[in-house]
Amino acid sequence: MAPLVRTPPASERLVLIPASSKRNTTGYKNVSYSRSRKKFQVQVRDGDKHVRLGYFDTAEEAAIAYARSEYGRADAAKLLQPRATTTAAGAAAILQAAREGLTLATSSSNSGYKGVTFCPKERVSKKYKLQVWTCGKLVFLGWFATAEQAALFYARREAGRDTSDLTAPPPPPPPPVPSSAAGAEAVRQAEREGLTLATSSSSNSGYRGVIFYPKQRSSKKYRLHMRVGGKHLHLGCFATAEEAALARARHLWDTTIRLLEQPPQHSPPQGAAGPSEASSYEEEDGFDPADTADAVALSLLSDPPPSASEQRAARWQARAAEQAARSEATAAAAAAAAAQAAACAAPPLDDEAEVEAEQGSDSGEEMEVEAAAAVAGVSAAAAAEEEALQCAICFDDLSSHPEARLQPRDPNGWGATHCCKSLFHYRCLHTWLNDDSEVETSRGLEPINTACPGCRGFVAKSKSRMLA
Repeated sequence: MAPLVRTPPASERLVLIPASSKRNTTGYKNVSYSRSRKKFQVQVRDGDKHVRLGYFDTAEEAAIAYARSEYGRADAAKLLQPRATTTAAGAAAILQAAREGLTLATSSSNSGYKGVTFCPKERVSKKYKLQVWTCGKLVFLGWFATAEQAALFYARREAGRDTSDLTAPPPPPPPPVPSSAAGAEAVRQAEREGLTLATSSSSNSGYRGVIFYPKQRSSKKYRLHMRVGGKHLHLGCFATAEEAALARARHLWDTTIRLLEQPPQHSPPQGAAGPSEASSYEEEDGFDPADTADAVALSLLSDPPPSASEQRAARWQARAAEQAARSEATAAAAAAAAAQAAACAAPPLDDEAEVEAEQGSDSGEEMEVEAAAAVAGVSAAAAAEEEALQCAICFDDLSSHPEARLQPRDPNGWGATHCCKSLFHYRCLHTWLNDDSEVETSRGLEPINTACPGCRGFVAKSKSRMLA
């Protein structure tokens, strides 16, 4: 016979507090099952002490006992207290959840929603952090402007729906109206050069990286700052915000050109006759150093070099073809040897048999020669491909310095990354990882150095752990 559950009378108005952790199998807060007594116990943590409120036959009875205690009434008061007035974005998130048929999970946290924590001391504009427990690990899901948006993201994630509209970056604010003729001229100059002045809603000047100092005594009250190599770099003071934003855009464009330009050509040995460096650029490659914009455009439109995974796949295919050719050559040689042995063992019957035997031996020798040539061609191609070891950044030949492998202090030291096994010089990869410049993309301004250049995986900046 199932045990009877004693329900509290309606006059008590008790609130059964649900469990906040998925590891709680009873479904109620501070209620657990005791295997030794085979009953449900209520245990509360009061400061540094554990207070046990008793043992009960069912989880519901234990939850009612906890709700009647002073601890349960305090938790119920937190749940029933009126929430803060939501903003327009929060109200829109609540309406969107109702339209999608989703329920925003509530909790006793400072935000009122499960997994959402309000962090008022954070310097970012989005002060609501979403973290959930998954497979015994605390997973960070992002920052949000309102608690309702974070709760909607969590509800969509649990339901397996799309959350891209909540995590997409907001559109940049419109540029401010120039306050002087010099600022308007800087905006027109940026349009003529094809540059975009990055705006910002958090800057007092309206442009990203430009700060207005009204108490500065000089006439140039706009300072331009950028973060390069983990440090703040001061790029100068300007009379208008538009001129500072134009200088920032030019700096980013120059950095992009420097990273996309062709690697320097090796100088010929002393005494060797040959064209000069400038003539070699113009005559052999058709590249004019003065026309940098066309060179960048051509480099962006050209096909990208094969990735490390494509190179490994090509090497595996070459090795498989080489092994297949070797097996075919071995089989052909064995067949030719067997045919020759049979021809030598059989007695010659007449002139026609001798002619046929000679033709068979000739054909066997031709097959053996062709198979050996095929094996030699495949092995030569595979060897050439294996020897073509190049740095993925400067395209320098690494096979000429085999002694510099995994030698960080060697100027020509090189190695492979742990993530995608791409080959790099230590100096090239160290320069890439320490360049914090930004580039204009379809998603806005993004840093150029996105970890590994090959697969965007994590690469340690320490040279001793950078390559393997």
